[in-house]
Amino acid sequence: MTVSGPIDYIYLRALPASMNVTLFYSGKGGVGKSTLAANTAYVLSTRYQTLAMDFSGADRTLSALLSPGCPNEDGIYDVLFAFPEVKGKMKLTVCGGELPGLQVAPPGNMEGPVLKLDFYVVAQRIDLLMNALTRRYPFIVADYPGRQIQFDPVLQALMRHVDHLVLVTQPTQSSLNELKYAYDFVLRHYKPPPVISIATNMWTGERTYEEGLRTPGGFHIRVRADPTVYALGRVPKLQYKCAECKEFRRAVEQIADGIVQARLTRRHQVATFFP
Repeated sequence: MTVSGPIDYIYLRALPASMNVTLFYSGKGGVGKSTLAANTAYVLSTRYQTLAMDFSGADRTLSALLSPGCPNEDGIYDVLFAFPEVKGKMKLTVCGGELPGLQVAPPGNMEGPVLKLDFYVVAQRIDLLMNALTRRYPFIVADYPGRQIQFDPVLQALMRHVDHLVLVTQPTQSSLNELKYAYDFVLRHYKPPPVISIATNMWTGERTYEEGLRTPGGFHIRVRADPTVYALGRVPKLQYKCAECKEFRRAVEQIADGIVQARLTRRHQVATFFP
């Protein structure tokens, strides 16, 4: 894949406001999706205002990492959680400015720089939540648990707001079959469909057959499944800055560049290609 280099943020602001939500998807867990999503969001956050959203399947929560920090913050992530006067209501403010139209009912809590909201609360307000966030952030990277989209109504609702779907797979026939079903489901149910890309976690020497599961503007990147990366746990700073993980770091940078480039593709172009 050839990448022409980063696109200036000022130019990005002239693009359609809706073309900014990227979702990493796989029909099952354990394929490296969360690792790729976290590291890609980390790379993007060093260049642009980025919101990393992690829908946790274990405790049924949504975590939101907002970046970069306010001017007076040292770290990448910064979020301020405020309780207004109205009892039983919470609102999210970022760098002193309230996210427009976003009021989330409890339960919800802060864990360091991470806002965690109850999954079912989010499910009831997915449109309100996404509309508020997309007005604020040029890049939103969402990581959803390994679920098959045809059986998950929350994922189906979230997909209405997704502009770029990154299918994460392994070069096994069962994994490719699941992805093919998701690919067909998305093209059939969402008009216009999102840009669709593929990231294949693979060991050296494996053959892949999934190149056709993408749309105009999408990329196909093979990521070497490095055991050193996964031994470090899900901590992007450790994984991305790992001295022995150069191939992984290069692949993550390619994915980040591919997400930036995909913003140049209008969704109606994809719809024209797949009527």
